[in-house]
Amino acid sequence: MSESESKKRRSKTTVPASPFNPVKLELALVLVVGVSVFLAVPRLVEGEGTQLAVLAAYGALAAVWITVRTRRILHRVRQGGEF
Repeated sequence: MSESESKKRRSKTTVPASPFNPVKLELALVLVVGVSVFLAVPRLVEGEGTQLAVLAAYGALAAVWITVRTRRILHRVRQGGEF
């Protein structure tokens, strides 16, 4: 197979960058920090109810953050703007 044929095949199989890639990265970060919070809460906070409240608050804030970021990007994409 020649080099030009190889380039043609590669160019047909490439996938354009998703405007949601930054959100995917932030979601990965939220999950890593969430695991860290889960592991640290028993050492930092006394009482199971309080620990549960801290974890629930982190989960709620993370969900709101990811939702807001996704909606902003979706709005920009629908408007035809840069992402």
